[in-house]
Amino acid sequence: MKTNINYRLTFLGVIPTIAVLSIMLILNPQTVYSKNPEVSYLDVNDTSSVSKFSVAAWFKTSNDYKSDAYIVNKAGDGGNLNYGIWMTSAEEIRGGFESSSGKPVYATSPLSYSDGKWHYAVVTFDGSTLNLYVDGVQVDTVSASGSPDNGGSEPVRVGANSNNP
Repeated sequence: MKTNINYRLTFLGVIPTIAVLSIMLILNPQTVYSKNPEVSYLDVNDTSSVSKFSVAAWFKTSNDYKSDAYIVNKAGDGGNLNYGIWMTSAEEIRGGFESSSGKPVYATSPLSYSDGKWHYAVVTFDGSTLNLYVDGVQVDTVSASGSPDNGGSEPVRVGANSNNP
């Protein structure tokens, strides 16, 4: 189970306990974002039928987490995770997806990033290989068969579980 992070959104970025400076979401010219000032996360419209993807985010941490913390995700972990990047309770960066059969396909950094510094994480999936990069260095790669689950109509969410804010 993942926990939400207390985010304060600004027009140009997110400044929370895990701060996200900028987000590069699924490349879709029809994607727009909406920001409700009453909530502590950012939603981007649903992108359907993703078979290949890249998701990137700048993040900065200042706490030790007792459970996983969301950076960006679509459909949330444990509920047909379409894709996402999050920090594990061990402060490692993890990215990936759950396949349409429900199998988790995750890449995980070997290092912890709870150091109070800015880092840049990117997860890519080209249809057969999942790659995770942190600060421009490939930190994990996973071979994958199948494609990301495209079920559900949850938004792409920054700063909270897309299934359960």
